[in-house]
Amino acid sequence: MDFNQCFLSVYEKCRNELSDFEIWDGYYKLRYEEFRQLYTVFPKKEFEQTLEIGCGIGYQASFLSCISKKVIASDVDFGNMKKHSRGLGITRTFIKRAGIENIDIVNANAEELPFGNEEFDLIYCSYSFQYISDKEKAFSEIMRVLRKDGFFICLLPTSYGRIKAGGNYYFAGLKKYFSYTKISNKLGKIVSASEKSNQRESWFVKLFPKPDDDKNNYFSELIIYSSWRWKRLFKLNKFKIVKKMHLKSDQGHTKNRFFGTKKLSEGLVLIVKK
Repeated sequence: MDFNQCFLSVYEKCRNELSDFEIWDGYYKLRYEEFRQLYTVFPKKEFEQTLEIGCGIGYQASFLSCISKKVIASDVDFGNMKKHSRGLGITRTFIKRAGIENIDIVNANAEELPFGNEEFDLIYCSYSFQYISDKEKAFSEIMRVLRKDGFFICLLPTSYGRIKAGGNYYFAGLKKYFSYTKISNKLGKIVSASEKSNQRESWFVKLFPKPDDDKNNYFSELIIYSSWRWKRLFKLNKFKIVKKMHLKSDQGHTKNRFFGTKKLSEGLVLIVKK
């Protein structure tokens, strides 16, 4: 089987027939490009049984179905948008409309996985691990259900991603401010003193970008999401890092003369073993 052709078929089907599920504009393309990069360093070409933790709508489980005989797509059944979880109702509908038959959808919390010991030769988690409350317990469960020769592939956010999000936030705020001022002046609108006061208060409250996870703040995530901290966390929980890479989007993360490509990556991939 040509796996890359399978990935492309999944992407094109979702883009053309399942566009109403796309989380944000460009989501399908970005995750497709990321998965293609990641596949170049996959430790095996095909897996017997794969578990995805935090499957979301099921889009990446669809790619995993190309390289796995069986995929278990897991998430919490009822959505929690504070944890960026949409619930499994949308996942079931997405997979049904995609027509993929080797994916089972299971309600599961990473801290209490409802599976037997050493069931999976691949466990995959994409930008979900940061939302797990008890990471040590999740590590223990992943260690338990992963086969001795299996791999855990985890995609993680980085400090640079947070810096970029902050830049976008302030740029959008300035653009909105100047747009509002221009329109107000054009219409000859007179803003009262109370309105000005309310605007100043609103700007103060929104001075800093919203954190990725509500239990953090924007500045703490610059440290929490650093690559060295992620690697240290995995090593402390007795996982051996066999491969690490930084994903590059198609939006121009070319090599920087001061920092290098790796420092400007929004996604860190750790491939680990027991």
